[in-house]
Amino acid sequence: MINNYKLVELSKQYPNDIVLYNQDVKSLMKLPGRIPGEFDNQLLEFLKITNGALILDYRFYGFKNILFSPSLDQNLKDKWYEWQHIAGTIIPFVGSSSNFGFGYLEKVPFEGSHPIVFFSEFPEDTKLIASGFDVFFDTFINYVELSLIEGNNIEITIDNWPFNTDKLIQKDASLHKLITSNAVTEVIESIKKG
Repeated sequence: MINNYKLVELSKQYPNDIVLYNQDVKSLMKLPGRIPGEFDNQLLEFLKITNGALILDYRFYGFKNILFSPSLDQNLKDKWYEWQHIAGTIIPFVGSSSNFGFGYLEKVPFEGSHPIVFFSEFPEDTKLIASGFDVFFDTFINYVELSLIEGNNIEITIDNWPFNTDKLIQKDASLHKLITSNAVTEVIESIKKG
């Protein structure tokens, strides 16, 4: 379950570093039909809390939010066109000015969600980092809080996140199962080959 209490509290403490947008649940319910495959339910629950968010240098894409563009569906089209290696496999939901992002593996449902990956313009950078959106966001928001306390309001650098697999597995018991899964490994390897 998403720790929306911590998210809202941090946005009040650090209003310049965490910007949340009002949700439009009626409009939001149209989004799953605009994204290929089964839309991730945990991501949808997050979007019901905030229809897009700027958290440090990370942009969580919303839907039909005139204050915050591109929307998730438009970003999907743009990224699939720009970065062919993620087309048809990764649904990007977070972007960064450092030219990387996070998304879920569209064709790999897992325990009510989808595995979350880090990706960039370079196919070989693709890395499995969480078993689902809730785990990803819980880890993410905790690192955001620690970064802000340290005075870092740009990117998370604590524990070499999201590249330290040992730390990720400590926070996500199901991640090891996914890392060793042939089906997930095949998808990740096909992305890395471009």
